[in-house]
Amino acid sequence: MMAQLIDHDRIAEVYEGTVGSREFQQVSRRRIHWMCAQVGGPDVLDVGCSQGIASILLAREGHRVIGIDREHEAIRAARERLDQEEAQVRERVEFRIAEGRAVGFANGSFDAVLLGEVLEHQLDPGKLLEEARRVLRPGGRIVVTTPYGVHPYPDHKEPLYLSALLERVSPKLSIAEIVLLDRYAGVVAERTKERAPRVWRRALGVAESRLVDQDETVEKLRALVRDLRDGTRALERSLQEEDLAKQATEIQRDAAQQRQADLEQRLEDAEDRAAAAVSQRDSALENLEQMRERLHTAELEHRSAEVRHQAALAEAARKADELSGEVESQRRTIGVLTSEGAELRTSLSATETALEREQGMRRSVDGRLAAVTESRAALEGELTEIKGRLGYRMGRFLRRPFRRD
Repeated sequence: MMAQLIDHDRIAEVYEGTVGSREFQQVSRRRIHWMCAQVGGPDVLDVGCSQGIASILLAREGHRVIGIDREHEAIRAARERLDQEEAQVRERVEFRIAEGRAVGFANGSFDAVLLGEVLEHQLDPGKLLEEARRVLRPGGRIVVTTPYGVHPYPDHKEPLYLSALLERVSPKLSIAEIVLLDRYAGVVAERTKERAPRVWRRALGVAESRLVDQDETVEKLRALVRDLRDGTRALERSLQEEDLAKQATEIQRDAAQQRQADLEQRLEDAEDRAAAAVSQRDSALENLEQMRERLHTAELEHRSAEVRHQAALAEAARKADELSGEVESQRRTIGVLTSEGAELRTSLSATETALEREQGMRRSVDGRLAAVTESRAALEGELTEIKGRLGYRMGRFLRRPFRRD
């Protein structure tokens, strides 16, 4: 969708039937068609072209058209619309951003200048008309449409009546045609030496004085209509407020019903959760009873284990006593063996002494000495074995824990 223009001029959309009422569209089309029908000659300047609909229509008819407007958005919209035309039409049209009071073209550049709904926006329409006359070729036409009389609009300056309009146009141009297009005046002025008869001005002056009175009456009626519309709007607002209050009450009632339904649902959910909790409690009690039975069984097993433990301790004490006796017996055996070893050492010492005294007799006693030596070695091996066994048993005995009650 195209952006809204600064002065809300969407005449091309009105022409195409996408904006405005059907009657407004028909009136706008008649006015645009009348303007295009007054054009003569190949070169046309469309001042205040807006969305470019008149320029495009003339290009379709074979005219070369330059459309100017001071609004960038209007020219952008016009170029977008031109892009949708066939190539031949696009070649005949150019849209520029420019001011109507200084168009920037040489004298006598155009055969026709369009001023469609432009003069009413000017504080001094004479400057715009003079610039249009300057770029007009001899015999060329200025085609003007403007609201006739009062036409309320934010950017409209003083109302334009035919007498004032003709006073500005006729000094240097000849009036070729004057028409009334609904509430718009249509004027065609030619750059020729002929002039319109002055009797037209007197007749128009009388007619327009009557039109001024009618416009004042219309304005009073419009003010009355506005007041009635304001009253109607106030009444409509009051009715809307009542409707809103009624809707609010209905909304509150629906909300209360919804809350009640929610509470009932929550109550039902709570009852379901309570039933589930009771079931879980019963299951927990049953599990507790089973745990109690298991605990009782475990206590019995513990007591039996304690009895077995006491018996094992008594048996261990008994075995410890037996082992102590055995150790004591081993100690006595060791003492005997130690004594025997001492005696053997003494005997060995005596033998060695005798050997030293009887070195000369060694050969005769070698056999006996070897036997004695072998006996000594056997005794020492037995002694070492006895010491090892005794150390092993004493180590086991000392490492084993004893419990004395």
